[in-house]
Amino acid sequence: MRETKDDALKRDIEGRSRALRLAIAKAQDSQDDDAMRQGLAELGALMIAHTWLIEGADPALAEKLKLAAAHGSRKSLAARAADLLASLQSER
Repeated sequence: MRETKDDALKRDIEGRSRALRLAIAKAQDSQDDDAMRQGLAELGALMIAHTWLIEGADPALAEKLKLAAAHGSRKSLAARAADLLASLQSER
């Protein structure tokens, strides 16, 4: 059976979630905070993209995320999610 985009995102979410839980459990101090923040943002973006796929592609959400992504110097959750949604839209 062929894997769908939804299945692939779900598998990626599960794997990253497992890895992030392990990293948090092993963390000794705040030295790895930035890496964990990035990991949480990536996981959040994947969850937004997964929900977007299963509940229906909402162009308004993609546009709002693009606008929110334009603010700040670090790559935000909104920017990560906007990038994922853009790649999913281009695959359609």
